[in-house]
Amino acid sequence: MSGKISGWVLVLILGLVGGCNSSGQQVEKEAAPKVVTQVQPSEAGLRTRVLARWDALIKRNFEEAYQYLSPAYRRLYPLDVFVARFGSSVIWDSVNITSVAVMPGDDSAKVVLELFYQLALPGVDGARLGADVGLISKTVHESWIWADDEWWFVEPSDK
Repeated sequence: MSGKISGWVLVLILGLVGGCNSSGQQVEKEAAPKVVTQVQPSEAGLRTRVLARWDALIKRNFEEAYQYLSPAYRRLYPLDVFVARFGSSVIWDSVNITSVAVMPGDDSAKVVLELFYQLALPGVDGARLGADVGLISKTVHESWIWADDEWWFVEPSDK
């Protein structure tokens, strides 16, 4: 039994000595360096965000569309202010991205898209004015910025 105890004492002493340097001070082990992966802005990522934002708008899911607005805009304007901007006189149908220009070194981009929509003006006896017009198209110019490793829509200041 004393052989077992002395064996444990030896292991304990070696453990204590092993954690000390030659001066008897405790040695701290260095942590492994952290690998930081920085996401780079890409045109493909921007196209994905543009289409996802418009998909939410087309579905009139304004809460989801609000999440694509720049953090600065969302700090200034709450969701209800954003939602109040939209009426019901237009029904968005679809969008096609025409061009994307990512500004190198500027962390911004310009997107041009073609928006297809229908008029939804209330008419007489439940008829919708403009229903016979069909789809209307409009060219839309959007600004986006790269911040916090993501593309964000910049709401035009003239609205």
